[in-house]
Amino acid sequence: MKAFKKDGSLTKRGIEAVEIIKRQPNTTINFQSWTGSGRHIRLVSHEEEILDLIKKFRYKYKRGNNSPRGGKDGEFISISKTAYKKITSILM
Repeated sequence: MKAFKKDGSLTKRGIEAVEIIKRQPNTTINFQSWTGSGRHIRLVSHEEEILDLIKKFRYKYKRGNNSPRGGKDGEFISISKTAYKKITSILM
């Protein structure tokens, strides 16, 4: 899914992606989370929307994994402070 509509406004998933970025304590963005309970759980990823936001403003980013055994939970995107401030100011 994309973060922007054809007219340039944010989609619902785009707004959620900005809110995820705002919740991060620094410029390292963990974009995946688990949802559900019991045996009915799934991994939700906002990777595409976050990358769409970063590419829209033409900022550089770095992808990595800080999980000890390389699991899905450890994937992250690292951006500059300037990019962080610009993206989080969208919803103000």
